Amino acid sequence: MRNDREIGPALAPESGSGKGSGKKKPEKMRIYQIAKEYSVSSDAMLTIVRGLGVEAKSHMSSIDEATVARVRKEFDKQTEAVKEDYARKREVERASRRRQAEAKAKAKAATEPAGAATRRASSRCSVALDVLC
Repeated sequence: MRNDREIGPALAPESGSGKGSGKKKPEKMRIYQIAKEYSVSSDAMLTIVRGLGVEAKSHMSSIDEATVARVRKEFDKQTEAVKEDYARKREVERASRRRQAEAKAKAKAATEPAGAATRRASSRCSVALDVLC
């Protein structure tokens, strides 16, 4: 049978700060951990953190819970802005392609003689009829 002394202090269940105060230390996170969570580079996350006015020297700098919440909110806001920008660009590209296709069709119709399209269609029919006969 094992007890806490046999397991050792590192593996023993947590008993608090020793005097039973019940208070937890505020949890801090390192910048690289947040970057990993969002699958972005540490440099990109460091730029966001610095943009919020937080002094951070490197990706190993720790930030408190309140700052982590601010960083997440800012990151989500920037992500949403990028998605909207991407959607807007896609819509502009689609409209541009549509206009180009319409202009191409008009140009083709304008350069082609009026009876040429019907002659092509009728010649195909006669060839098809010859094959069937």
